[in-house]
Amino acid sequence: MAREDDGPQGDPESNNAEEEQDLDNVDPAFAQEYEALSSTMDEINEWMDVLERKSNDLVNQMRQLIEESKQGDDLVLDSDMSAGDSAAN
Repeated sequence: MAREDDGPQGDPESNNAEEEQDLDNVDPAFAQEYEALSSTMDEINEWMDVLERKSNDLVNQMRQLIEESKQGDDLVLDSDMSAGDSAAN
């Protein structure tokens, strides 16, 4: 999974300036295709961010369920031990 410091993040205006410079270096015949591709890549990045957030939420929910399950197992073990102690007396 990507961390917050991975990839080109930061000031959107500086990213746009870089993209404009890139367009200056592109053959005019391909500039429109380049812009369309850039737009598509931006949209994919946005969806990837959404998926990453959902994945992180699921991981946190799973960790919480595992912790709750462990606590439940401890309670069952404690009650089994108490029942065994009272049966032995």
